[in-house]
Amino acid sequence: AWTSETARSTVRYEDTGFSVVTNRPRLVGAHQSRNLALAIAMLRHQGALHVTEAAMRAAADWAHWPARMQRLSDGPLLARLPTGSELWLDGAHNPNAAQPVARALRTLAQGRPVTLVLGMLANKDAEAVMRILSPSVGHVVAIPVPGHAHHAPEALAVLAERFGKTAETGSTPTDALDLIAARGDRSNLVLIAGSLYLAGEVLAANDQPPD
Repeated sequence: AWTSETARSTVRYEDTGFSVVTNRPRLVGAHQSRNLALAIAMLRHQGALHVTEAAMRAAADWAHWPARMQRLSDGPLLARLPTGSELWLDGAHNPNAAQPVARALRTLAQGRPVTLVLGMLANKDAEAVMRILSPSVGHVVAIPVPGHAHHAPEALAVLAERFGKTAETGSTPTDALDLIAARGDRSNLVLIAGSLYLAGEVLAANDQPPD
């Protein structure tokens, strides 16, 4: 039995005889505050390892999760986009993962155009993911997932158009970003999503492998 409350900049966790206030996690998305509280609850309700209150507070500032609404830093991929663009990465490949991504996109975009670069394995529900993400994006570039059975980019593009988006296809993440740059959108926000395998390719291509 535990509760949590998220304020503007803090998270308060409480259970019987204990409470702690942390900063909101640096991970992007409102849902991450609840995830932090759940992690504290798990630590509080296990007896194998003693975890101090100071460590719980520090977790909010230290937690890092590659390919979960990760803003990519300067690197070869980001350099292909116009100045002022933001390049984000998420491994979302199912509806449950796509929902918090869609909410985060609406907060991050603040009226700016959003382009989705999407590659998905063949055994994933591309229609459900597209249905959730499409209200938050304006344009879609569909790409393959190298080395794995995947939805054909042409099929993903048709699916995006069914949801009212403009769409085109590319052969690689680099190719997709070049297509986006050629459109000439300024202050663009680009999200690459749909597969953790694809996320690994993207991190490597941007010289930003996971820790």
